[in-house]
Amino acid sequence: MSHFRYRTIFILILTIAANLSIYASDTTSVANSSRSSLSLKADVVSRYVWRGKMLDTHPQFQPQLEFSTGNFTAGVWGSQSLTSTYGEVDLFVSYSIKNVSLTVFDYFYMDEEQLELSKFFDYHMRDSIPSCHTLDATMEWKEIYGTGFSLIASVFFYGDDHDEDLKRRYSNYIGMDYSTSFDNLDLTFSLGGSLSKGFYSDAAAITNISLKTSRTIPVHETFPLNLSGTITFNPKAQNLFFTLGFGI
Repeated sequence: MSHFRYRTIFILILTIAANLSIYASDTTSVANSSRSSLSLKADVVSRYVWRGKMLDTHPQFQPQLEFSTGNFTAGVWGSQSLTSTYGEVDLFVSYSIKNVSLTVFDYFYMDEEQLELSKFFDYHMRDSIPSCHTLDATMEWKEIYGTGFSLIASVFFYGDDHDEDLKRRYSNYIGMDYSTSFDNLDLTFSLGGSLSKGFYSDAAAITNISLKTSRTIPVHETFPLNLSGTITFNPKAQNLFFTLGFGI
């Protein structure tokens, strides 16, 4: 892809993002009066790294639409590679009590050059073709007792998460975050791993040690630009990644 096409995509994303930000801000302010809210945001990241694993090496456009009412939240999050055929659309629903939440995610991923293999309603293997869905139940406890610490526990319970004998692996992830700030930067330290063989590792192991730094640049009163940089080390795989992102 030429540098011109890169610049064109970048400018197009910023233009769309600015308009979506204004729309979402107006919509949210109206919705909040009825204790409901609708929010829309978008990010661009240099590569797709999640819980210590590299899912795609190419730059990604990642939009999210979220509706909240009372203690319930539902939404959709996506990741679309800008230079490859990787695509992902995740649905989620969540229930929160104070700072504890339980969320069920439906991760739906695809190769956009082989969409005939990505059937949305196929939640199990069909004709030796694996499902493109993985269902994940996640519990998160944020700001534990008013501190900067948070805990997360996650397990895959359905879909494309099985071994070579087609036995369900129940891939799991346990993590802790610590959030603070320093010199106008928001910092998040993360430590996490798996308790057993599965998606994240071939054995119980720490798979994610990371530091995320972020700051908000007030480009416009209705269009703040969020910049972030994340360094991630996977001790089990001995991989080191640095990811740059921006979004609204």
